[in-house]
Amino acid sequence: METIFQKNLDSFQCHDHLIIANVLSGQTKLFESLISKYNLKLSRLVRGYTKNQDEINDILQETYLKAFLNLHQFRFQASFFTWVCRIAINESLRFLKRKEQFVSYNALSGTEFAKISNKHSNGSVNPIELLIQEENQTLLGKAIATLHLKYRTPYQLKQEGLSVMEIGKVMGISSNNVKVRLYRARKKIRTKISDMT
Repeated sequence: METIFQKNLDSFQCHDHLIIANVLSGQTKLFESLISKYNLKLSRLVRGYTKNQDEINDILQETYLKAFLNLHQFRFQASFFTWVCRIAINESLRFLKRKEQFVSYNALSGTEFAKISNKHSNGSVNPIELLIQEENQTLLGKAIATLHLKYRTPYQLKQEGLSVMEIGKVMGISSNNVKVRLYRARKKIRTKISDMT
């Protein structure tokens, strides 16, 4: 099973690498397919730095522009998503620095959080179970919102499916440091949810 998953992952990454190679050879329109493929994930990541949708859009625009202009620097050893996450985080931090104030991440309402995290029920759950799921998502969203950025960022990246090694590359820290931050993030989330219930 793990081998099948790895083959699918490699195939997925190869597809991105093929698109990038074509963009670099002059088919620049293909870059839009990478934007559409990762826009929602990057949007969720940037939302951890600011809740204002206009600011999120500005940061994403800067991220895509930088990614496009620096695509020739992309090394084909990593995934494009890992590489562009690093750019998005740098742009988010630059944005916060320019504002000269820390913008806190406010928790989303249960319905919004469920939509964004794609964890909404497929309709096979009864209304009471759905209500409980939404309430749990609200609690989780509030708990995540209380995390310091150094814990929230790796936690969000892990939720997006990045490996510990990829998170380390994105954040510029060691894999061991990522593991510690993920452990502390989960612990803080559990404690916060326990306090809220």
